[in-house]
Amino acid sequence: MFNSNKTVCIIGLFPPPIHGFAMVNDAMRNLIIKIDPNSNAFNLSSHSLNRTFINISRRFLKFLYLYPKYILFSILNRYHTLYIGISGGLGQFYDLLILSVARTTKQRIFIHHHSFSYIIKTNLLTSLIIKIAGKNALHIVLCDLMKDKLLTYREKISCITLSNSVFSTYNDMGKTKNRQLKTIGYLGNISHEKGIALFFEVLDKLNNQESIIGIIGGPFQDHNSEIFTRKKLILQSNISYLGPIYGDDKDNFFNTIDVLLMPSLLEEAEPLVIHEAMEKGIPVLAFGKGCIDEIIGSDSGNVIDINSNFTDTTVKQIIYWIKNPDNFNQIKIDTQNKFKNTKSRSIESLDLLIHKITKPTTKNVSKP
Repeated sequence: MFNSNKTVCIIGLFPPPIHGFAMVNDAMRNLIIKIDPNSNAFNLSSHSLNRTFINISRRFLKFLYLYPKYILFSILNRYHTLYIGISGGLGQFYDLLILSVARTTKQRIFIHHHSFSYIIKTNLLTSLIIKIAGKNALHIVLCDLMKDKLLTYREKISCITLSNSVFSTYNDMGKTKNRQLKTIGYLGNISHEKGIALFFEVLDKLNNQESIIGIIGGPFQDHNSEIFTRKKLILQSNISYLGPIYGDDKDNFFNTIDVLLMPSLLEEAEPLVIHEAMEKGIPVLAFGKGCIDEIIGSDSGNVIDINSNFTDTTVKQIIYWIKNPDNFNQIKIDTQNKFKNTKSRSIESLDLLIHKITKPTTKNVSKP
């Protein structure tokens, strides 16, 4: 018989720092604990965005501290289920060790995928993770493309698609209002790889033709990015920096901007900030990475081919919207409607998933 004293173990990166991966992990943790208050969570976050030797060492030491506890509790038969948000890089080595314990102690396994770095290009660690987890593990993917790519590792694995739209936190979206396009925003961890230089480039070129305001929000990912950004802010007086913004400040940011730029050069998966913007009826211009093409589409912004010139394409699109306000305001309505439809489908998947995680069956052995 199933031991009702067993509980769920939740492992991953949790805030701080605040980024999409950590925010989704935190939301899942809260939902699981709401159903099963006895659940345990192990936080492997290094509490910093900087990828310095010190922060990497800090995460390693945290793992060394938490891993024996996880092994002990697992041997004592405390857990019936493991929910883990896996890393996109070498952190998968830690995930592999955790999953090995979960399989050995016959826990049910739920793996939440947040990165396209190992989806676009297969790697050994991910292959081992999928093999160790077994064919009965449930893989949580963000979109159909991620599912299709994941199946190249192993054809017979179980997947459930869960869009990050379901974790957007606004309760009252309100209707979009007709307005002239005047303000463009950037929100996220500020770095060159996240496209901050392209944001300045777009604003600089736009202001040769139109009077446009730029607003930047978010923490600096590293010192060099901060130096670059602050120098640019001195040169481009039409752009302001708000610092890291959360809660009401974040809400005010979205209420102020008309378009969001997402010029990230990384292998993005499904940035939560895109959903947050779309929920407010704000069109998004972004490179077509990961699930972004499925999120935005042609009716709620513009997905730009990675081989195209982001600046020229973006400037052309924004100028068009400025000169065609009726089209722009219709795009705003379509953007919000697209978000509503995506989130509506995702709520059903989330309810099913939380039920599966917190109410396991007696058959909890993953087959190799």
